[in-house]
Amino acid sequence: MTPQSIWIETVTGKVKITDFSLASYVSTAERVSRSLLLLKENLLYISPEQTGRMNRVIDYRSYFYSLGIIFYEMLAGFSPCQSEDPMRLIHCHLAKKPTSLYQLNNRIPRTIPDLVDKLICKIAEDRYQSAYGLQFDLETCLNQWKKQGTIETFSLGDRDISKKLRIPQKLYGREREIISLLNVFENLNKSHNKFILISGLAGIGKTALINEVYKLIIQKNGYFVSGKFSHLKTDIPYYHIVQTHQGEIRVQTEVDRYTEFIITLPKTVFPNSGVPT
Repeated sequence: MTPQSIWIETVTGKVKITDFSLASYVSTAERVSRSLLLLKENLLYISPEQTGRMNRVIDYRSYFYSLGIIFYEMLAGFSPCQSEDPMRLIHCHLAKKPTSLYQLNNRIPRTIPDLVDKLICKIAEDRYQSAYGLQFDLETCLNQWKKQGTIETFSLGDRDISKKLRIPQKLYGREREIISLLNVFENLNKSHNKFILISGLAGIGKTALINEVYKLIIQKNGYFVSGKFSHLKTDIPYYHIVQTHQGEIRVQTEVDRYTEFIITLPKTVFPNSGVPT
């Protein structure tokens, strides 16, 4: 959803939502993967989970995030994420907390910034869980404004009850492992390279653990690449290195850094170039 998706008939005040070209029907069990190339025109308004950088399913709550960005832009006069660089926009959606609207303009009734903050939470579970809950709070604000010329503070989300039981998309029981991996990452600037092996039976959750750490590393401005090493592709030279880095380096680095990577990679692996082959 973008401002161009919202049409307002000025005479009647009716609002229409249009442009569902990127919309699709998904269940909570499905994971939607969309190319950032399809979304590059909408990067100012995409949710963190739509960036593909989080271990999260995309569902209707992404619209709440986009709507929150639009509300923020309407009230502040600018978007909370501003950059000509797509990578910086992605990082902003993932990791940066916008300046509160109340700090920018304390004449705005405090409830409105709080409502917008709820919409643009990074984690979908922290946003509104139903359109009805959001509608109820917005109508409460509107009614108070019409009657009193101001909006009193009230508890947001009291009527926000989802009709579906949703299990939080959180990894349970791996706190110790996550802390250990993050400690290694945070100490990289103090020491040389580190090599860690994560072992376990198939289906035990190794990939889920890596995806959870991946999200946290990206939020800390780190670089992360991943891939699967299949014995069916051992006859293709450098296949595993190429598929591991394809897309990730382009997404997470600027053009100059990507060019530098392409130039230095062959020189770096040359002494052992036969190993990945």
